[in-house]
Amino acid sequence: MPDHKNMDVTKNDPAMDILAEQQVRAALRRVDAPNGFTERLMARVEALPETRAQRAKQGGGRGVLVRMTQPAWRLAYAAAAMLAISAGALHVEHARAEQRKADAAAAQFDTAIQVTNHALDQVSAKLQTTEFGAVQRALEANGGGR
Repeated sequence: MPDHKNMDVTKNDPAMDILAEQQVRAALRRVDAPNGFTERLMARVEALPETRAQRAKQGGGRGVLVRMTQPAWRLAYAAAAMLAISAGALHVEHARAEQRKADAAAAQFDTAIQVTNHALDQVSAKLQTTEFGAVQRALEANGGGR
């Protein structure tokens, strides 16, 4: 019978939880843009070929479409990633809950088998002290009564 006590995947390490939280906080902390970033960016936009710069300023053409849809796509990608991560976490928690149930059922089964074996041993011992036990011993002495 497999050893169910060593299969426990539900133990959480608080130190790992704290470390993971610290890593997430560090990755998501606000970082200010370097000095002069806005000016350099605007200079690059102005240096674009005239047609692209004009379309971007006038709100027409492909430049605006791309510019308007990129945030939407980024938001959609972020939402999909969050959904996938949440689904993964939900799956892991469900697997852990199922493992806990299986461990509890295995422990109950082991206890039930022990109780049943004990009861059967007591019944067998009592039967040996009764008339039935004497008849059975006599039959066994005579070759099983066959």
